[in-house]
Amino acid sequence: MSTSGLPQTPDSAHSGDMTTVAQEMFAPRPLSAITRQRFGVGVIVEDAQGRILLERRQDCGMWGLCGGALDLGESFEAAAIREVKEETGLDVVVIRLQGIYSGPQHRIVYFADNGDVTQKLDAVLVVRVKGGTLLKSHESETLEFFTRENLPPWEQMVPPVWEPLKDYLANKTGVIA
Repeated sequence: MSTSGLPQTPDSAHSGDMTTVAQEMFAPRPLSAITRQRFGVGVIVEDAQGRILLERRQDCGMWGLCGGALDLGESFEAAAIREVKEETGLDVVVIRLQGIYSGPQHRIVYFADNGDVTQKLDAVLVVRVKGGTLLKSHESETLEFFTRENLPPWEQMVPPVWEPLKDYLANKTGVIA
């Protein structure tokens, strides 16, 4: 823990706890002519007890937030609600905007299946569960609610989660980074 009481995020995407796949996906790399930008939504899902839902991702075995790309013509709010439903089976209501995260540090992702290098440009929204039944999708190994005090180690989370989740834990909202 830091002096502020918040856990410190790793300085590099090359953490000892990262899987080989995750190291390749999130290895620091420069922007180039082949880098695409992808507008998406990250979703911090809270339950009635204030716990945070994380998914252990199928593609890299690390913990992350629910979320994904916006469909053509879709709003960030609609995408957040749709992605949570698709990935978890839960119905949610949007509570607030956590922030807009677009800086390239920890947000350049390589997808080995198609060779894409993508800069993630995400609106991160906080939502609250209002119904549904928790069911994992093909995108997740598992889904689990965590208290703020018992989150998985940062080294076991995908790097694009670090900044928004740290801001959330510090009660910062409306962040533009």
